[in-house]
Amino acid sequence: DNDSHVKLRLEPGLNSINAVQAKAGVAYAALDNRDGETVYAVVDYMGGTITEVPEEQGASMVRETKGSKALDGPRPNDAYDNLLINPELLKLGLIEPNAGRMEPDGESAVITFYRPAKLIAQVPFSLWSREGYVGSLLGKQYLQLRVAPGEHTFVAFSERLSVLNATVEAGKEYAVEFDVGMGWNQAHIKLLPVDLNAEGGKVDGWKAELAPVGVSVEALGKPEVAPRIARGFDYLKSIEGQWAAEGAASRDLMAGDGR
Repeated sequence: DNDSHVKLRLEPGLNSINAVQAKAGVAYAALDNRDGETVYAVVDYMGGTITEVPEEQGASMVRETKGSKALDGPRPNDAYDNLLINPELLKLGLIEPNAGRMEPDGESAVITFYRPAKLIAQVPFSLWSREGYVGSLLGKQYLQLRVAPGEHTFVAFSERLSVLNATVEAGKEYAVEFDVGMGWNQAHIKLLPVDLNAEGGKVDGWKAELAPVGVSVEALGKPEVAPRIARGFDYLKSIEGQWAAEGAASRDLMAGDGR
């Protein structure tokens, strides 16, 4: 409640915390390797943030607010679990500028994922494949991926799964809109295939306007990052049965959609 506080005892090691409103996660923060410490944090409901504050300020806020009792034990996680699949919500530094542009060649295709919309552009969402983590995007960014010819599956998640089944040919470029819109009570992601032969002009405009980004290899190797990526991928694999059309919004990128 407003003007209250709650005390939580966390296990040593990596800890991710967030608030939940009507099954929607908000205000994500990492509290890693703080063994033996007392940490004070403020939840800004309107701003959607959890921010650590100095000990003196935090202790004063505890004295000035009423205490709330924590649950006797954790309840089942029945909230939309965005954080495992969208690790950059913790600001891990996974996104980095990428000045170079990929071009397809005789042995590969290039798939470009564009996030042109401005809606909650400051909130990063992530993209995965059957091989693992692909990357994360903010609004007004795009991400390129070089793939072998054949079939590939990509998935993103916010509120519900969005699955893209791609069939690509070597020597061609393909485009996918990483659409982030309004869902029931949080953002809703759709991976939308684009036919470059019919909508090439629109995509060329995106490429000129949006900023190219890649994945930070340095960040991926950090001890606080790698376990989170692994846990997210394990979680996705555990619900792989939901990737089918009846369990997710599934769409197809066809070989003929490239140019």
